[in-house]
Amino acid sequence: MKAGFSLIELLIVLALISALSATTFPAVAAWHSRHLLMLESEKLRLFLERARLMALTHDTAVAVRFKPPQLFASTGASTPNFSYTPRQGVSVKNKSEDLKPVIFYSTMTTTPTTLVVAAGAAECSVIVSLRGRIRNGCL
Repeated sequence: MKAGFSLIELLIVLALISALSATTFPAVAAWHSRHLLMLESEKLRLFLERARLMALTHDTAVAVRFKPPQLFASTGASTPNFSYTPRQGVSVKNKSEDLKPVIFYSTMTTTPTTLVVAAGAAECSVIVSLRGRIRNGCL
């Protein structure tokens, strides 16, 4: 008697593995795209948190301006101090559809703002309250 597997046994195992991977691939792909969107919204939240901390530590107004596809944070009309660029395929927009800047002061912001991070049909929101609190609506 020979040791090993026959060709038919190997083909059956290969067919089972193929069927299993074909059924799980859409779920894994959906999870992966949702995970990337959550990471991108967290990156935006950290960018806004950095602008808020800059306003607190320097006791000055920091404006976050929208120039699609980027966001810029600056302490005046001069060149931006730092910027945020979303990854390819991801867009960031203000939920109110205007391009007014979000201005952080040492204790508050000018207006509450909801920023929407979108990739395809999926969306996450990053919410800035009047007091300057920033939270991720994805997590």
